[in-house]
Amino acid sequence: MKHILLSLFVITQLGCSEDKLPKYVELNSLRVLALVADTPEVAPGATVTLTPAISDINGSGGLMFTAEACVDPGVYFGVEPACTATMTGYQSLGVNVPLTTPTVANNYTGAANSFTVTVPSSSTIFANKSTRDQYNGVAYLVTYTLDSGDGRRVKSFRRISVVNTALRPTLNSNPTVTDILSNGTSLTTYPAGQTVTLSAQISSTPETYSVMNTEGGLKSITETHQTTWFISDGSLKYYRTLSTDGNEYAAVATAPSTRKAFIISVTRDGRGGMAVVTKAFP
Repeated sequence: MKHILLSLFVITQLGCSEDKLPKYVELNSLRVLALVADTPEVAPGATVTLTPAISDINGSGGLMFTAEACVDPGVYFGVEPACTATMTGYQSLGVNVPLTTPTVANNYTGAANSFTVTVPSSSTIFANKSTRDQYNGVAYLVTYTLDSGDGRRVKSFRRISVVNTALRPTLNSNPTVTDILSNGTSLTTYPAGQTVTLSAQISSTPETYSVMNTEGGLKSITETHQTTWFISDGSLKYYRTLSTDGNEYAAVATAPSTRKAFIISVTRDGRGGMAVVTKAFP
């Protein structure tokens, strides 16, 4: 699962994909669904708060995390997304820190404990970086390892874009997603035995931004909002939808009696911004 969009998945600019859905859509194992940064694009020296969205629907607790950060060693070019103490801008952000949220009451599914990272100064983050890199953004890598009490482990990462704001003062922000809709209205109860159309209620407008090419020219681009869906029960027609497009969801006839049922949307803007909405029933 990767991001920048590598944060957890490799996000491609697709429309809707269907039929044989990837297993990562199903919430049935220890998972990191997203690493949401409160400010996905920042200036050097900024402090960023990251909030993981996780799921361990069949787990028994004892969850803990380890997080590290460093200047991206080249993940885009295939380098392993890992930080070591010898890497530029290295920081340890916590080792085997016990999670207090989400709890067993929510089947260990939802927003996990937040943590912060302070991006290095410009002299570190921009060392040997071109004007183009500084304009478009230099990636600061954050790795997140989630361990369970019974020995399971998953690893995730995201890249925070660090921009020279003297060159480009306008920075990206997260999309605003306020709800998951069912047939156009707020999804408030589990639609047992029904087939409904789900959609993300996105209240923010896609941002228009510029990127610098190798010749120093600027190109204007408008974001495309893309939502990945996760479910604990039932089936989806698509695993990913664009903008506020609908997604057919067939609910099971009877909601689970031993745990909650979940429908989760993760909306991304294609350049680091994201928003998570979690629906738990009952």
